Amino acid sequence: MQCRAQKAWRRQVVYPVVVVCFVVSAVLGGCGTSNAVEDGGSSLPWHVQSVDGPRRITISGSVPYCAGLPKPTISEVVTRYDGERVFIDVRVDVPDALPDHTGLCRGSRLILTEMVSLTQGVERSVLFDASEDPPAQRWPEL
Repeated sequence: MQCRAQKAWRRQVVYPVVVVCFVVSAVLGGCGTSNAVEDGGSSLPWHVQSVDGPRRITISGSVPYCAGLPKPTISEVVTRYDGERVFIDVRVDVPDALPDHTGLCRGSRLILTEMVSLTQGVERSVLFDASEDPPAQRWPEL
């Protein structure tokens, strides 16, 4: 059994600290920023679709799209290395949509894929999506 001093300490110190931590994490959780296509940016949030070799992966992500309009395309993949950490930013060219068509195609998406070659092995790398701030870990999956 726990003594009264331990119970009082837990009630007076531990529980308020836990509550403060939850409140702070809830407030700060919405503070990240994004340069994603949905937010008017040019970066594509992606995930690892497959590992195709010791240094090669295929990544994919989806963008809003309306059939009949010009398709968005991947313009470049920017890769930055920091030790085992690899930060990948997939840049997308999104043609301007005609205002008449935006309501008709709400919810329609186009999946874009890209094969990415790394300078180091995939198995010893930790891959991050640089379209988000802070970057989100995509490989190995958490």
